[in-house]
Amino acid sequence: ASSIDHRKIETEGAELAGARVALNARYALRLKDLEPISIVTGNRIFNAKGVVTGSIRGGYNALSLDGEIGLDDFFYGDVDAGVLVQNGKATFAIQNLKPSNPLREAGVRFVAEAEKVHINRNKLDSLKFAFAYQQEYSTYQMQTIYNKDIILVLNGLASVWEDQVVFTLNDMQFAFQDFSWKAEGGATIRFDRGGVRVDDFFMRRD
Repeated sequence: ASSIDHRKIETEGAELAGARVALNARYALRLKDLEPISIVTGNRIFNAKGVVTGSIRGGYNALSLDGEIGLDDFFYGDVDAGVLVQNGKATFAIQNLKPSNPLREAGVRFVAEAEKVHINRNKLDSLKFAFAYQQEYSTYQMQTIYNKDIILVLNGLASVWEDQVVFTLNDMQFAFQDFSWKAEGGATIRFDRGGVRVDDFFMRRD
């Protein structure tokens, strides 16, 4: 088994930090007819058509990157199960990424939307998702229509505290045909090694 040479990594990192080399680059990638590379996914088909663009700026001590992904079509799976995305778009940005304690000072933003998403035999329409991270705290928002009958709206906060990941629900709305429910703000969902704990979760019918 191979081992990591931490001293070598620290030495090379110090050399990069002292070089003060700045990077300012843009990239663009066009995706089309990727099915031939499905050989690496076994019996599953992988294909996509779209464009990926973005930029990378900064140096070893602070790196930032951003990008935009536009997908006309994306498919991964087989005839029985898979994921299909149509007319999808996503933007992302990562700022102030540093070699030591990267999560403490980094800022992350990710926004995605898609006209249609099929997961196995389930269909999501008008999917919208947003995620932002700053100083070890994050916010999230999601809105979608599931199988044309169920509407889900969700937003809140998330944080890592000791050995737990805590999600706080600021707003949660669930509707099915003519019925609608709304959760009161302040509910928390905690994940740790021992399991999942839900506190103060109560939904009221509108």
